[in-house]
Amino acid sequence: MRAPSLMVLAVVLAPLAVHAEERVLTGPQIKELLPRITVKGEATRQHFSASGETTYTDHGKTSSGRWSVEGDQYCSTWPPNDAKSCYGVSIEEGPPDGGPATIIWINAAGERAVNIIEDKDKPK
Repeated sequence: MRAPSLMVLAVVLAPLAVHAEERVLTGPQIKELLPRITVKGEATRQHFSASGETTYTDHGKTSSGRWSVEGDQYCSTWPPNDAKSCYGVSIEEGPPDGGPATIIWINAAGERAVNIIEDKDKPK
């Protein structure tokens, strides 16, 4: 009777074994990654240029801001507000079956926002 129980456990745990681990990015890694990707949420999309410009679209409404890297954090400002918001950044590679990778933004309070990564260099 134990064999079926072990098989069920193996089937349940198998997806966990292939799930990628979250990897915290350093400042230089953030600076290299962001201009190469677009990130998206359910109704949002954000683009990053190498010159430090960023555009964020939420439900069809687009705003423009500036992004930079300070230490190991992504920082952004969104006019007309000049206040800077900074976040730690982690990524989690997609599953081996080709699923999307995700980027995780972590604010000073430890709250996390997760977006799907779209590679600008790959066709959609």
